[in-house]
Amino acid sequence: MWFVDMHCHIDAYDDPVSVVAEAEANLVHTVGVTNLPSGFERMEPLLHGREYVCPALGLHPQHAFRQHFELKRMLSLLDRTRYIGEIGLDYSTPSSTDRQVQRHIFGRILEHCQSAGNKILSVHSRRSAADVISAIGGEYPGKVILHWFAGSRKELERAVSYGYYFSVNPAMARTDRGISLIRAIPRERLLTETDGPYVNVNRKPVRPRDAHNTVLLLGGLLNLDVAELAGVVYQNFRQLHGDIPQKPELRGQTNGQEAR
Repeated sequence: MWFVDMHCHIDAYDDPVSVVAEAEANLVHTVGVTNLPSGFERMEPLLHGREYVCPALGLHPQHAFRQHFELKRMLSLLDRTRYIGEIGLDYSTPSSTDRQVQRHIFGRILEHCQSAGNKILSVHSRRSAADVISAIGGEYPGKVILHWFAGSRKELERAVSYGYYFSVNPAMARTDRGISLIRAIPRERLLTETDGPYVNVNRKPVRPRDAHNTVLLLGGLLNLDVAELAGVVYQNFRQLHGDIPQKPELRGQTNGQEAR
């Protein structure tokens, strides 16, 4: 089995080099999202030439107000990666000015990504799902992943109708509402993530190597065995990306067992 971590803040770990090495050794397709363009520039050399781990260029909405000047830097880097994230809106702030700046920055990023045509977005939508979905719309020419989605069922259905994907982490399954949303995601739109190191399991930050535990957890919720669900998620990843081989090349050992 091969696993997928669509949203992991590799640069936020104390030991990003070992996190990357583990992901590569365990054949975990990992997207290393960043919160600022400067984070992307730091990660890019570490991830250059990696087979399973790639960097994403981001400007997190919680940084947008104080570091709005990073937008110009981000737009200048867009052609250096296909993955864009973490971007989006976060309405946990009560400040209308902050929200306005977020919307401006998100809109500019979307505008440039639409022009590029093939960008894969990993999008934050805390308390802002309706506005996020409206901003992206149903005609975006690339692919959209709603990371850690916590909107309404109606908003989820709207996103599904627009062709969006959803990346799910273990923390989402800690509430009845989260479980209900997970079960409402069509199988063909389901992806896995860790959101490490910001998600903890057993008081330890999750890492890409723990993606199999996410699949195990979701399999229990969806009444699917691990191998079947891992296959579904991997096929969704292939569909999303478009140029991933049907079966990764067999390489050595995975989690102490021969890869099959």
